Amino acid sequence: MRTILTMLLLALCAQLAFAQQLYTGLDADNYLGYASIHSQPASISGSLIKFGVTTSAGLFNISNYKAQNVNHLLGYQDNQAIKFREHSRGGYRHSHTSTDLIGLKYEFNHKFALAYGIRMRVFNIREGIPDEWALNDAKNYSDNAVLTSFAYNRLSMQRFRYLEHALTVGGVLVEKGENFLKAGLSLKLINGINAGFLYGQSGTMSFDNTTGSNAQLLSGDMNFGSSNDPQELDQRKLGFGTSVGMVYEFRPNPKQYLYDMDNETGIVRYDVPKYKFRMGFALTDIGRVKFTKASTTHDFRNDTTSIDAVSYTSGLIDPILYTQQAVAPTALRLPDKPTWSMNLPASLNLQFDYKIKDKWYANYSSAIPLHFPKDKNGVYLKMIHTVTPRYESAFFGAALPISIQANGQVNLGGAVRFQKKGATIFIGSNNITPFLGKRSIYNVSAFAGASFNILYKVPRDRDKDKVSDGVDECMYDPGPWVLKGCPDTDKDSIPDKEDNCIYDPGTKKYRGCPDRDGDGIIDLNDQCPDHAGLAVHYGCPDKDRDGVIDVADRCPDVPGIELNNGCPFENRGCCSDNDGDGISNEVDECPEVQGSVYNKGCPIDSSNIDKIPFQHAKQELDPNNTIEKVDEIVDVKRDATMIMNEKEIADAEKNFELYSLNVYFKFDDATVPANAQDEIDALITSMAKANKDAQFVIIGHTDYEGSENYNLILSRKRSEIVRRTLVNRGIPNNHIRVYYFGEWQPLKSNDNERGRQFNRRVEIRVMK
Repeated sequence: MRTILTMLLLALCAQLAFAQQLYTGLDADNYLGYASIHSQPASISGSLIKFGVTTSAGLFNISNYKAQNVNHLLGYQDNQAIKFREHSRGGYRHSHTSTDLIGLKYEFNHKFALAYGIRMRVFNIREGIPDEWALNDAKNYSDNAVLTSFAYNRLSMQRFRYLEHALTVGGVLVEKGENFLKAGLSLKLINGINAGFLYGQSGTMSFDNTTGSNAQLLSGDMNFGSSNDPQELDQRKLGFGTSVGMVYEFRPNPKQYLYDMDNETGIVRYDVPKYKFRMGFALTDIGRVKFTKASTTHDFRNDTTSIDAVSYTSGLIDPILYTQQAVAPTALRLPDKPTWSMNLPASLNLQFDYKIKDKWYANYSSAIPLHFPKDKNGVYLKMIHTVTPRYESAFFGAALPISIQANGQVNLGGAVRFQKKGATIFIGSNNITPFLGKRSIYNVSAFAGASFNILYKVPRDRDKDKVSDGVDECMYDPGPWVLKGCPDTDKDSIPDKEDNCIYDPGTKKYRGCPDRDGDGIIDLNDQCPDHAGLAVHYGCPDKDRDGVIDVADRCPDVPGIELNNGCPFENRGCCSDNDGDGISNEVDECPEVQGSVYNKGCPIDSSNIDKIPFQHAKQELDPNNTIEKVDEIVDVKRDATMIMNEKEIADAEKNFELYSLNVYFKFDDATVPANAQDEIDALITSMAKANKDAQFVIIGHTDYEGSENYNLILSRKRSEIVRRTLVNRGIPNNHIRVYYFGEWQPLKSNDNERGRQFNRRVEIRVMK
């Protein structure tokens, strides 16, 4: 396969004939869009552009004998601006304008694409101009330098204006391993607006010095036809054309263009060029339009009387203008057909594009015009051979085409493309030498266009977790696909955004918090997390169910009363207390049964324990100092970072010297907002420049909506989420201290929503 490709490449480089391109140097740009279709129909499929709409225009002129400078092109009538050059073959001047009124393309699945475009094209071609005429033309007909007759040979002039409707279909034929092959076909409906031709195999002509106005055809058989007649309506005609092309790409290391996303693996990237080199060929503009000759035009022979060809001031013979002059009656009319066909500017295009390294390319392009010297009824483009170094990215492209043209001129061109948010503009020329100080200009070209393109993209994934931002519910924090991209720090299958204890594995029943002893009290709130207990006792056990926790009960196996440290009470005779529970009969609602002071002297059991307001009662009564006793329990593991007083904050504020930032949260939410992500990045950048050893203090807060206990948990969760955000950005965990206060330290009043928004916050303080 590689041997065949090498041979094709050598054959391509050996071509000696080539034709002018529309967008020299830039049409190989992978981000150009629809405009590339003119030289290669296969470009619409397997491309980098999903959808595109384009409009553009180009002007191209070339001559092999008459040079101009910029002043003359701008309209200054300065004869010094004109230069005549001897040529080895007949003189010629070609002009061509092309305007894409609109061009649309759409790829359905990257392998199949459709495009539709409307283009206006105008050609003016003059070939076989005798030297005498060329010299006079180069002087802008300021004088008639030659007074005698001179010969012409194969004098040929064509003009063609048409509107083109093109429907193009493209598809990928092979995409396997290193090999990629695609093809495209354009079907064109041609609306021939007007056309004309004048062709003489040989004869003589002269200039009339008497009037200084007209060129004279003296002798020779002339083929002459035009579709226009001033006495008739324009005879517009329909025709058909086609273009076909194929492109091969060699793509080494195809695996490097695969990616995984949204639980799919091995997805092919369409957003970057994958080839090392690309080769293509295309047959373009194969077709013709059949016209009817205007009644005033026909083939003729003139050998007796001179016939005016055209006014000097209008330049060379224009067969369209000439129809407004009647052929002299003395001219012999030759037999001819009332119709003729105007051929489209057919060519064989060859392309080779080589990727030097990322975003840098070298391109060679040529096109062989399918035109013969005796073709008097067709238009074509003059040859140009171009080598183009090119830089391209999605946002910017630049090309410097170096061209050798049919008139022997070597020109340096330039082209640029800019793109932002899909809007694209491009402009260029295959000859920028006037801007470099060159005076003689034999080739003039310029093109410009604008388009809107929707490029293929790899789905954005800010947190690099292979879950695209479009479906990632936590786009700034990496997480697995099964949790929709949200992190699960403690690996308990509960995403952190729903987990109240993100560093401790738990269950969904308790919103991700653990309950090691299974007493229904999460460890965060359980002061005896390894011993099953009751909520009223902060999760600590009470074996004899007398309302006194075991660590404070002097008689843990015998029901007693709290006023007697959990032991039975002996009646001291001061008051009537039949059941000995320490509550006198006068206030004891269960005087014959031992009970608790927290239940008006009645027993506490499973039927009523959840209905008794212990927390409120303990604020009034705590004879055994239960809270202090809990602090003495050896296996209690309280969170060391939880601030319970103002002193630590005051000490921290004394050391505050660097930066601070408040991150505000939505109601009942612990997700860092997108704008805060950027603010945190800026904070870390500033900190890195000022003090790489800085310490971060994180303090979480909530508003007052919800219970104190819930808000304490929520503030802790917010603090931990911010801690993880800092760690993900490279801050060492040992440089971070976390505190949380729940609703206890509001920044603003909680009486209105505006104030509550300020209270739902996490403070980030950067300390020395």
